[in-house]
Amino acid sequence: YEEICVAVEAVSKACLAAKRVQEAALSAGEQVKSQAKGDASPVTIGDFAVQGIVLAALAAIWPYDNFVAEESAAELLQCNEATRALAADAAGFSCVQDLVNAVDLSNCSSENTRENLSRSQKRRWILDPIDGTRGFLRGAQFCCALALAIDGEPVLSVLGCPNLDLAKTQIPGALAIALKGHGAYVAD
Repeated sequence: YEEICVAVEAVSKACLAAKRVQEAALSAGEQVKSQAKGDASPVTIGDFAVQGIVLAALAAIWPYDNFVAEESAAELLQCNEATRALAADAAGFSCVQDLVNAVDLSNCSSENTRENLSRSQKRRWILDPIDGTRGFLRGAQFCCALALAIDGEPVLSVLGCPNLDLAKTQIPGALAIALKGHGAYVAD
């Protein structure tokens, strides 16, 4: 699967960005800043950066696939200008609008839902940019979770855990990969 290679690369890059956001806050003696979404759950710069990185990578290769992700461009635009700029920088985008466009690739966040719903329903990528936001906020465990379903069947999944140190090395981080018919494993 070309999809597994792209998914692993996107999640790995996104995890590095999220880890940098987390470490920058902690080194400044702060908690990662967040704001409350409409449902009162927290959203962070890391959430927007991760979603932008992953969806942009996938859409560059599979522009007609469906993308379902947690965050919305509308929420990003509600952040102050400095926060939007930090999120864009963390994601490696040259301007905030590029990050807004990438975050908005998700069916859940797009203002033009009809256009997205007309995309191929056969392939659907599902992303939780930062699962464990409260752990992320405290500098503890979190993960970036991505899956692909084809015709409603899950066929692959990548779970990036930047703070998990399974090998007990000085450089923590683990990447779990599952591929239908081939099992699941933790990448070295």
